[in-house]
Amino acid sequence: MGKEKSPFKFRVNSDPLMNLLFNMLRIDFFIIIFSLYIPLIVLVWNSGNLMRITLPKEFSTLSLQGKNTVPFLKDPSVYAGILVLLIFWYVWSRLSVQVSKTLRSLLEQGTVGDEKDMIPNNLERESRIIRFLANTFFWRFRKDQKLEPKSLSNFDEYIHDFENAINSKGAYMFATLFVLVQEYFFAYKPYSISVWEISTISWGDKILFPLEYYYYAIVWGFLYFLLAVLVWKLSVIVLYTRKLCRNFEIIIQPLNPDKCGGLKPIGDLCLDINLLIFFAGIGLAIYYHIAPQEISPYLLIFILGYLALSIFLFFFPLSEAHGAMKYYKDQLLDDLSKRLNLEYKKMQDQIREKGIEVNYTKLDRLEKIEKIYQKAELMPIWPFDKNTLTTFSYRVMFPVVLVIIDSVVKKLI
Repeated sequence: MGKEKSPFKFRVNSDPLMNLLFNMLRIDFFIIIFSLYIPLIVLVWNSGNLMRITLPKEFSTLSLQGKNTVPFLKDPSVYAGILVLLIFWYVWSRLSVQVSKTLRSLLEQGTVGDEKDMIPNNLERESRIIRFLANTFFWRFRKDQKLEPKSLSNFDEYIHDFENAINSKGAYMFATLFVLVQEYFFAYKPYSISVWEISTISWGDKILFPLEYYYYAIVWGFLYFLLAVLVWKLSVIVLYTRKLCRNFEIIIQPLNPDKCGGLKPIGDLCLDINLLIFFAGIGLAIYYHIAPQEISPYLLIFILGYLALSIFLFFFPLSEAHGAMKYYKDQLLDDLSKRLNLEYKKMQDQIREKGIEVNYTKLDRLEKIEKIYQKAELMPIWPFDKNTLTTFSYRVMFPVVLVIIDSVVKKLI
């Protein structure tokens, strides 16, 4: 079954938004998105806030003396928006390829066996929640009309279910709710203090420059929408990666060149899943450098949350693969141990009955079994090698080290 070719490819970008961005527009996506900044630049230029702050006539009596001013070209959030677009494009471009590559590799290697007979568990309930959101609130991802569900194998049904979830319009519902909450609390919530009392005046101030403010809020709303869709898709990938090793018999291949029993593609996929968290950590380090007074009281919480989320997203999807590899290794060691004990017992019985007489054939067989046992003891029980683990460790710790260095330098200065 493992080497059986799937009747259809894994379609990771079939929902309307991703199909438009990654299959139709591709690199033209950046041209269209960056064009959103053109009206904003025109508005800011017209108000005279590109390089310095120019107050409107109705606020001409407001003094800028003693206040921090943030013109458009000196506002980090402007460049952060462009950076968010680049990160979104890079992370999903890489992940969409890696997901398909991983599933195809496992199928071609024969690593995935038959589906297990199992009682629905917490993971299955989580999967049903995803499918409920995907299929109840929005129309179901259209099935291939040439395929009859009854003709699909268990693995093909898993692929089909995976496709439905990752291409679900449920991602749009999640993203819409996220944007509405975010826009309310950070964009449309009324000021708690008067404009005459604020200490920092920005080019996009809500009271002084409302047109620029609301237009910029719409731009960032779209960026947050893209990121929320990406978070949904990452969550689906995490869930179904774990589900693969939980619901199917995993055929461990001790002699596979990847030295991970044929499961290294899963480890590589989970490493790429952490890319979004890694970039979020870099963003945290940059924000701490720019505005330490705003983030310092919560810095330890942010760092601990970042570390916990990074470790969780790497090891949680791999936990079932780890269980399969550990079970295989324990069974192999147990079988070899029984064989060794049997051979030793035979040799002991021979010594008691006939005295010390070397049987070179039995001795050679015993030595071979011992060598196999020693090699089996070295078999990994996680689907990644040292290089993958080293890369993961560097990615996780790099933003933390940046924050620590920045904090030390600021104290010294």
